[in-house]
Amino acid sequence: DLLIKMSSGFGEAQAADKKIRGLTNEVKLRVEKALGLSFAEFDAIKYRVQNTAEGANYKIKVQVGGRKYVHIQIFVPAKKGKIQLLEQAGNKNLEDAL
Repeated sequence: DLLIKMSSGFGEAQAADKKIRGLTNEVKLRVEKALGLSFAEFDAIKYRVQNTAEGANYKIKVQVGGRKYVHIQIFVPAKKGKIQLLEQAGNKNLEDAL
């Protein structure tokens, strides 16, 4: 049963908590550089997680001002290591699926 959970897809979207907001803030500068933009606001709203044997993948919806959002995907290793920014996409809205 544990092996099935470890290799399953992303879970349901959940409201972002303090941990997710912290992870999001750690990659903000990399997201801005990748998108060629600068954000005064960068607030995680929702996320989905996929646990793996190596760590966890997170898809996060981030509010970047008014009704503007970006989606990011990061990997957080189970053992100490740098958070990896896997994907970023701008021009998203609140209704866009993660």
